[in-house]
Amino acid sequence: MAPTVGDMLIAIGKLPRPAEKRRWNGTPPTQCDICRGTLGSVFYDGATKHGPWALMCHSCHRQHGRGLGTGRGQKYNTKTLEKVEG
Repeated sequence: MAPTVGDMLIAIGKLPRPAEKRRWNGTPPTQCDICRGTLGSVFYDGATKHGPWALMCHSCHRQHGRGLGTGRGQKYNTKTLEKVEG
């Protein structure tokens, strides 16, 4: 995908970089969308190998997730809701 005008203006310093989302803002999740089990100490909000995004436990993310990073997924601490990685 080609960069947008906004992306180019950010790159040359004419526009500030958007603030990165550092905290989960939705309703705190309680169970994995895939296995319906508890999430444990972390949860993943990410794309699956099957297409749709899901809130996943660690095990399901390892098996079905597409990784971490922009367009793939984020890892959050279940208690603090702070983003840990991605």
